[in-house]
Amino acid sequence: MKTLVYIAFCLMALVATPMTSAAQGMPEFETTGTIDRLDLKAGEIVVDDTYYRLGKDLIIHDAKGRLGGTKLLREGVRIGISPSPLQSGATRSRTVYEVWVLPKDYEPRKTDEE
Repeated sequence: MKTLVYIAFCLMALVATPMTSAAQGMPEFETTGTIDRLDLKAGEIVVDDTYYRLGKDLIIHDAKGRLGGTKLLREGVRIGISPSPLQSGATRSRTVYEVWVLPKDYEPRKTDEE
């Protein structure tokens, strides 16, 4: 009986694994995309053809959510941009204050609208 319970437990874990998303542990992003251009000296980044300014105290997370530095950012890297609490509606600026490097298997969360 113990063997049967163990096998059932292992099968449940195996079935549940693909349902665990890479998005688990990631915040909601304002947008995600690929870095097209990056100029750290000028404080500029272009993501999927959209221009942004880099905030003075930019926070950068690696694909595992750990804090990292600007060396993580380069052209071709997929990132998520967290919304700033200072930004809202029509007054939203194009300044980025927090960036997450996305894992290779990252899939955006589905919303009810999709």
